[in-house]
Amino acid sequence: QKHMSRKSSKCSGFTLIELAIVLVISGMLMAGFLQAYSVRLQQQKWQKTQENLAATQAALEAFVRRNRRLPCPALDNTLSEKILVLRSNDGKEVFFGKVPSRTLGISENLARDGWKNHLNYAVTRSATVDSGWNSGNPYSQGAIKILNGSRLDILDPPAIYVLLSYGVNNQGMSM
Repeated sequence: QKHMSRKSSKCSGFTLIELAIVLVISGMLMAGFLQAYSVRLQQQKWQKTQENLAATQAALEAFVRRNRRLPCPALDNTLSEKILVLRSNDGKEVFFGKVPSRTLGISENLARDGWKNHLNYAVTRSATVDSGWNSGNPYSQGAIKILNGSRLDILDPPAIYVLLSYGVNNQGMSM
């Protein structure tokens, strides 16, 4: 009878070591999946940003065809976001702010990047008035320079406008 009680009290199942091994393997598989998913998610956000930049650029070009000028950047109603006025070395002014989605007739979602941050917009001031487009080639009046890491201008001639996304966490930039 003693021998019988031992058999009936012995349960079949997994040991703690076997369970630990299964959990470690499952964790490694899940970590690999999550890393691949995270990379794919970031790629989708960059792709969405590129699509929104292209759609916004097309809206800007349509605005120019209709109005013979570029719009000013949008002004947010918060105190933290304003239109900046910058001056180039040759005295030309550049306005910097948010993409003017209402003025362009595009949805607010198109005026955001893949991370839901506002797209930014810089424009040479002279291109925002009708007379700027009546005096020859307005694209030769650009005042926006973009410098590389060596502080060399990569645009020739300077741009008349630029669309910007600062990317994830508002760090970095995509144009």
